[in-house]
Formats: sequence, structure tokens, C-alpha cells
Amino acid sequence: MAPRLVTAADSPILLQVDDEVAVITFNTPKKKNALSLELYKLFAVLLREVDRMPDVVATVVTGGSCDFFSASLELEDGVEWGALIDGELG
Repeated sequence: MAPRLVTAADSPILLQVDDEVAVITFNTPKKKNALSLELYKLFAVLLREVDRMPDVVATVVTGGSCDFFSASLELEDGVEWGALIDGELG
């Protein structure tokens, strides 16, 4: 079976499924794949989606188009990250 891209190719996070393997790729190379609040929330949504795929037995998480996985947290989202950590955001 050919790999299928589940998300749009220009999405900040990509989901591709190839047979029994799901590949989630952080796709914000201009920001060095820094984990923004938006990226974090999309990542959580995709993980739940993959969890509902009965044929998927493994998930690989990678950083695309960079020399590394992720630079760290997106510091511009600092206040919102604090609220998330404190349990105020879901």
C-alpha cells in the first residue's frame, strides 16, 4: 500500500500513514520546529487520531526539513504555556 498523507502538505504538523506505521512530522523549519502552543495542540489531536487507527502499530515522531528535531518551546507563547502547565488550557 502506498503511503498516504492525512494532513495538508503545508500544515505545521504532518501525518503520514504507511501500512502499520504512522509518521508525525513537525513542519515549521523556519522556526526550527520550535514547539508552539498551536503545534502542541495539533500534535495532541494527531496522536488521538492515530490512536483510533486500528491498523497502526507504531508511531514515529520526527522533525522535518531541519538538522535537528526541535529547537525547544516557542517562547512567544510564554504566558499561554504557563496557563497550560497550570491546567487552565486543554
